[in-house]
Amino acid sequence: HGNVEALEGLRLRLCPGTSVLCGPSGVGKTSLLNALLPDLQLRTAAVSGKLQRGRHTTRHVELFPLAPNALLADTPGFNRPELPPNPGEFASLFPEIREQLRAGRRCRFNDCRHLQEPGCGLERSWERYGLYQSLMQDQL
Repeated sequence: HGNVEALEGLRLRLCPGTSVLCGPSGVGKTSLLNALLPDLQLRTAAVSGKLQRGRHTTRHVELFPLAPNALLADTPGFNRPELPPNPGEFASLFPEIREQLRAGRRCRFNDCRHLQEPGCGLERSWERYGLYQSLMQDQL
């Protein structure tokens, strides 16, 4: 019962417009599409037991009509997104950081990574700050 309500809530949020299902291989993008549009019965595969990664069952981007005013795109998965080689460039990937800097917030040091440095002038309460921290820690 809860899954039906959750799927209907998601369907309402996706209308109107075009939405894209994207993410790592094997996380369930196509399974979610099958749940939203049961008549599709798109092929899925189990995650590889040996590698614990998805198997790239979806090979190309395809658009499916979700409603008269909505399309949903299924995309092939990826195993590792390409990130800038320099962790100092990560901040430019987050609009939340760019907006704070544009608004005049400044850090004491030019090479501030916006983690726990003294003199960092940025707010850390934005929604994706945990993701930013995790990416930075993985690269340091």
